[in-house]
Amino acid sequence: MINLRAWKYALWKARLMRRTNAPFWVVRAHFLSDLFRKRFERSSEAGQRYRSARDDFRLSLQNLKFDQDWFSGSIPTLLRAMDKTGLAERTGLNCLEIGCWQGVSTSFFLRTMSDSRWTCVDTWEGSDEHKSGHYATTKALERVEETFDANLSVFAGRYEKYKGTSLSFYSLADIKDPYDLIFIDGSHHSDDVIVDAVNCFEMLRDRGVLIFDDYFWVYYDREMDNPAGAINAFLRLKRDCLEIICFDYQLIVRKHSDAVRREPD
Repeated sequence: MINLRAWKYALWKARLMRRTNAPFWVVRAHFLSDLFRKRFERSSEAGQRYRSARDDFRLSLQNLKFDQDWFSGSIPTLLRAMDKTGLAERTGLNCLEIGCWQGVSTSFFLRTMSDSRWTCVDTWEGSDEHKSGHYATTKALERVEETFDANLSVFAGRYEKYKGTSLSFYSLADIKDPYDLIFIDGSHHSDDVIVDAVNCFEMLRDRGVLIFDDYFWVYYDREMDNPAGAINAFLRLKRDCLEIICFDYQLIVRKHSDAVRREPD
């Protein structure tokens, strides 16, 4: 039986990718990844494990302070990417998060990667979408940094907090130890997303993993001003230096120095 809603959403995604200049190999990678995800998560033991991890984390959210859970739905995709890249088996990972908001995603990573170290970058002043429109969370803005601190208090000593714009962080950072994993969820305007993408890719070690949250997120009237426009431009720029690992709502890539383009299995 045809799921009309799913077909409409797939068509909408295809149109958005076309209008934001997604290369054909990127469009192909998304729909192959999406097809694999649906089959894999329904039938495999690992898929069931990922769903259980998501559900367990959702239960743990009762111990956190937050206004909206925008994160937990992505957990199966993130865990699949960590397994595919071998990060799930590694210890002592050096990680960076651009845009931490109330610390829900940070809490998940610190819980899941038990001995990882994190640098957390945010202004804790909110972005455009937090101040007006459908996603507005004006009340949360009054206490967002306080909420982040409370949620991460149990992880004291495992993360470093940088309060400021990501651009100021890049200008001041002295990266002697490249990052193994970077999660980008800061400003969603394409001008800022492309800056985050290029700088974070430079800070990533070879075979490190870069996660773009919200590829299909739309807030700005001009479609190219949304994340997809910048991410597509970045993928064109670095196409020979990365491989797409998973591509659902998030786009996850692995860096390569051998200049061979790869697409997801």
